[in-house]
Amino acid sequence: METINKIQINGSVKTDALGNILERSTLLNIRTDDVAEAIQLFSQLKNHMDSQASIGAEPEPKRITANDLFPDEEDESSTCPECGNKLVQRSGRNGFFYGCKSYPNCRYTKQA
Repeated sequence: METINKIQINGSVKTDALGNILERSTLLNIRTDDVAEAIQLFSQLKNHMDSQASIGAEPEPKRITANDLFPDEEDESSTCPECGNKLVQRSGRNGFFYGCKSYPNCRYTKQA
């Protein structure tokens, strides 16, 4: 059994009246060894890229909630001195302020 060492694809062949070939243009002339080597190099490159992608892969982005941006501060300034409930940030016509969470039962406020 004979192995093919070369692949040729001819674009056009011009002959004379006697059938002699005057001109032949080869569009593609590839050795099968080159094809096998190209496939192997492509496979190695793909494996390398896949391994690099898995190394540099970022985890799923964390969802940010309002509590992440504005955590409840647990210090003495965040509790109402009159009733002991938490103070929450509110907005009014003069800007932001802290007011007691139990409003309207407790009307304590302080400037932000």
